[in-house]
Amino acid sequence: MRGRGRHADAGGAVQPIDRGISAAIRRYDAGDNAAAKVIAEELVRNDPGSHEAWNLLGAIAALEQQQPLAVRHFERAIALQPANSDYLSNCGEACRRAGWLDDAIDHSRAAVAADPRNGGAHYNLGLALHAVGEIEDAHTALTNALAIQPDTRTWRSAFVFVLCHHPDIDGAVLLAEHRRWHALHARDLAPKSPRTALAPQAGAKLRIGYVSADFRSHSLAYFIEPIWAHHDRGRFELFCYSNTRRTDDVTARLRSHTDHWRDITALSDEAAAALVSEDQIDILVDLSGHTADSRMLVFARQPAPLQLTYVGYPNTTGLAAMDYRISDARMDPPGVSDAMYTESLLRMPHSLWCYRPPAGMPAVGPLPALQRGVTTFGSLHNFSKLNHKVLDVWARMLARNSTSELLIAGVPAGETAARLRARFATHGIDPARLQLIGKVDFDEYLKLYQRIDIGLDAFPYAGGTTTCESLWMGVPIITLAGNHGVSRAGVSLLTAVGLQELIADDSGRYIEIAVDLANSPHRLAAMRAGLRERLQRSPLMDEAGFTRDFEAALTGAFQASMTRGETTPT
Repeated sequence: MRGRGRHADAGGAVQPIDRGISAAIRRYDAGDNAAAKVIAEELVRNDPGSHEAWNLLGAIAALEQQQPLAVRHFERAIALQPANSDYLSNCGEACRRAGWLDDAIDHSRAAVAADPRNGGAHYNLGLALHAVGEIEDAHTALTNALAIQPDTRTWRSAFVFVLCHHPDIDGAVLLAEHRRWHALHARDLAPKSPRTALAPQAGAKLRIGYVSADFRSHSLAYFIEPIWAHHDRGRFELFCYSNTRRTDDVTARLRSHTDHWRDITALSDEAAAALVSEDQIDILVDLSGHTADSRMLVFARQPAPLQLTYVGYPNTTGLAAMDYRISDARMDPPGVSDAMYTESLLRMPHSLWCYRPPAGMPAVGPLPALQRGVTTFGSLHNFSKLNHKVLDVWARMLARNSTSELLIAGVPAGETAARLRARFATHGIDPARLQLIGKVDFDEYLKLYQRIDIGLDAFPYAGGTTTCESLWMGVPIITLAGNHGVSRAGVSLLTAVGLQELIADDSGRYIEIAVDLANSPHRLAAMRAGLRERLQRSPLMDEAGFTRDFEAALTGAFQASMTRGETTPT
């Protein structure tokens, strides 16, 4: 968010109030929010018409995660300058962070109308549209933002992430856009003399470093903690480079599994890369990709002789300095997917996923359909994955099974629910057959599985964590296999538990599987009763076995890099 409006002084005499706001902005720009806040609050007490001070107070409240307060401050600034594009854009972004997505879209559109050359307004509009599942419009808005400010790295990361959700973007375009990210932001950072992989001295451990912004209550913990808990500490020394800004009890638990914990939140990319190099890391593993607060530019500087990306992002990083992407043969079939990544693919023998359910998950309940006499399909995905093609397939599925219902969780507050009902109504679906649930806490979220008979995967961005949770809660999930790793997480997971019959090759077969399963309640009940045990017996929960395979893959890649005498696969 911008702390300063665009109408900066052009010179000449400066009034005392202007000197005050200038001082406040200097403090804000220097990171001294407390001092900036004191000055700005005094300014609005003395002059409630100081729109710049209200805007600055909004920016500070937003940084302090007080989004409703930020919105109120920005609205005061807008009341004083209704056509100020920055103020409108700032307010829109605060609304998005508060979960008020309709207001976010309205303010961002007003900001674009006030100044079509305000790249930040287009960007904020794109983020808000993405959150309500309007992927095509989000793509357009982010494209407009980058046309105005093509060198904004975080915007382009958001752009490629949104592209992973787009139903009409193929793998070639995804690869090209990730390569463009690298060309614009990372290519010139490669060191002239990168570290090379050297054989460790006799008895020395390989040093593995993990980098992420999500070492907290986040789905990443379900997949990385079992590996860390089983790493062979006689052979490997574990370093964690945490860019996690809001830590919690999960952070503390993850930290207990490591040998060395480095907080890099306050370090520049250059300084963080230097720290990795000083630690003499042999293998550096990215767990964020192009998601929020990632540190791709640390990897671009190639501080470790071998660099890999794993589990935190569904696509290529685009980085020439990223040697491998860890995957499996179901997620990325050999000879099919290899050309879609800048990294070489390092395929795990069973699945790339190793899942540890969070503690306290409830027991599997009875099949709801046997109690209600109605089959309930369900989606607990992030709502941004539910593009128009997904919804249209689900509507056709409901039309084929007239007694079924559909539960969709995480529906944004506001007009989105009405738009959903209207979309399904165009297919002749009675809105009463839709159970639309807003944002709920984790305990309430888990209870929703007790109301769902059959889970539905999204596409093209298939579920990973959601699919694992569904299976653990006894809810089989139907997936549509695409031709890119983004759309094949369900293929990997269902194959690992022996449920290939739930994998469809096209939307017609997806619907047929759903309808057939809905018409077989006793088969469905038996499947539900055995799913948790099936998952426990699968490679997905063989933590020790997976970790040995994982370590073997990393060690093999490291030895191969020593044999080649270089760090980047050819």
